[in-house]
Amino acid sequence: MLVALGAAIPEVGREAVFGTPATQVAVLFALFAALAGFVAVIRGTTGLAQAAVAGALSIASGVVAALAVGYLFDGTFPLLALLPLHSALALAVLARATLRQPTP
Repeated sequence: MLVALGAAIPEVGREAVFGTPATQVAVLFALFAALAGFVAVIRGTTGLAQAAVAGALSIASGVVAALAVGYLFDGTFPLLALLPLHSALALAVLARATLRQPTP
């Protein structure tokens, strides 16, 4: 949703912390990290792959949280911060779920 809003409404893209292209890349990275986390949790991945996916999810959560803070304190679109705030929290929870050891 954030990528679509940034691409469709130029004001929203300009107000993003990283600018329009970098914001789109950051949000798409978060999407792919979330998909990798989902697959890792479903398959019960362990070891280095588990740590790599959890690390990517943590980085994605931080980047999305930075986007949220930028929108929150920008003043033009403060309610738009709710989208990335919710996503950052969901990415952090998924990172934690990825780090849990699967039960035998």
